[in-house]
Amino acid sequence: MTTELMQCGNWEEAWLYWRELDISSGLEERESYHAYARCCEVLGDWDTHQDVVDRGIKNFPSDTGFLSRTALRMAMMAYDLGHWSLALNLFSALGNAKPDSWPYAVSFFRWRSFLMSEVSVCVDVNKQVEVISYWSYFKNANLFSRQAVGLEDIVRLTWGDEAGRLFLGSFSSLLDILEQTDSPLIELDANVMKLAIGRLATACTLCIEDVLKLPNGYLFFLARLFLMTGEGELYLKLRNAFIRGLEFDFGRFAELRDVNLFYRIAYEFEISGYPNIEGLQKLVMDRFSYTPRIAEKMMSLGRLYQGGSEIGQDEAWEYDSADLRFKKMIEGKRIAIVGPVDVGLDNGAEIDEFDLIVRFNYRHSVVLDSKAFGTRADISFYIYQDLKGGERDYVEAMNGLSFVAVDDISLAECDWLSRVVSPIRTRLATWRFDTCPFLFGSPNAVQRAIMDVVRFSPAEIKVFNSNLFLNLNYSGGYRRPVKSPFPEFSRHDPVSNFIFTQKVYRSGLIGVDAVLEEILKLTPDQYFSRLISAYK
Repeated sequence: MTTELMQCGNWEEAWLYWRELDISSGLEERESYHAYARCCEVLGDWDTHQDVVDRGIKNFPSDTGFLSRTALRMAMMAYDLGHWSLALNLFSALGNAKPDSWPYAVSFFRWRSFLMSEVSVCVDVNKQVEVISYWSYFKNANLFSRQAVGLEDIVRLTWGDEAGRLFLGSFSSLLDILEQTDSPLIELDANVMKLAIGRLATACTLCIEDVLKLPNGYLFFLARLFLMTGEGELYLKLRNAFIRGLEFDFGRFAELRDVNLFYRIAYEFEISGYPNIEGLQKLVMDRFSYTPRIAEKMMSLGRLYQGGSEIGQDEAWEYDSADLRFKKMIEGKRIAIVGPVDVGLDNGAEIDEFDLIVRFNYRHSVVLDSKAFGTRADISFYIYQDLKGGERDYVEAMNGLSFVAVDDISLAECDWLSRVVSPIRTRLATWRFDTCPFLFGSPNAVQRAIMDVVRFSPAEIKVFNSNLFLNLNYSGGYRRPVKSPFPEFSRHDPVSNFIFTQKVYRSGLIGVDAVLEEILKLTPDQYFSRLISAYK
């Protein structure tokens, strides 16, 4: 029961339980000490925390997690007193030495300590706002709590009293959640997040003019946050405001952090139509002269938006032996990329005519209708979220393929992959700065496969059985039924995925089946409107 209270964020009730248990019969288990200490950390009860942790150290001297909690207490006490530089040093010294039982979270506090140490030396409000705005940008496939750091400070510094009270009052419940997690926000309890985000969405709707004037980094964070729970109208308003914030004079690039520059690169690819691309490319190469391959990869993948099929020839791509073997198989071949969605077409016969067929999460327990999906599988892409559950029927299926593509974490964590005899390669890591040209989020499976396969010079790529999530009609047991894809959309932005697919199709880089062809005739706004309507 107490564990459930803590997992649902009912920290005060859980704290009372541990307090009563400690008074009546004392704590016996190591995990009980850690759980009680965790409640104290969330509630800021540092006197009780010290007592509980000291007893934990005495009773379980080999558990270094209690020593780590002592170090956390010192850091948090400095933080609460506003000793920002000291707090930052103490948080940084913690490193990754978290307890294995009820680990604490430090990301939010560490980043805010850094930000406030920068702000504290500013001589006036305008300079404080400038500094917070400067550090508000993050570019990552996931949303993390640290991306919200400074938002409440900006509101207090720049908004009127009434709008500020409205926003901060609704933001407080979400902030309580954000402070206590280092995990991607998509991994948190969906119901708890939906309630907190819903309150904030109501407030933002009422003071939307103030919201749209927030620094660009916070517009980006809030847009993706609202997308997580299907707040489509707010998402589009904030997304468009973020894009407008990138439309500044080209000469300002020299002032920007690298992360801001990466956003503008993505803007040029996805939105602008390349009017500044030559000057931007020179600037990027100059800025990243110390790591030129990062710049080369980013610019290389961006050329896909204009149909640049030559990216496989770029010096940016250093192919290992598995990649070279994959290239030998792919080069000059006709490739079918087959999604798992029944779109109502009998694509099977045409799919089977292709030289090589790419599928996703291929395994024998997924039985697809051959009329719709074809019969063969030559290459399959896999992700860690599927493979981490164990080998199940994967090994047998993989051993019937010509090539297996997995992410690098799967190779590191899934020991059972050693029993796969088919050649394995690491797929393109499309969540990274240098391998994700998207403005928002990262590519979905089909888009990842396009980016990856096209680098190896195939003669043709055609996409089948994908409708860009306008329904979730997965076939043959490919995925468990889900009510809504919106939580995942916070990671895989649907508009950025749509724009990429539309542009590579219009440029002639890929072909698509009749259903996807009709979808790609829509504008991005029309597509998103249909997407929202599909899940109301």
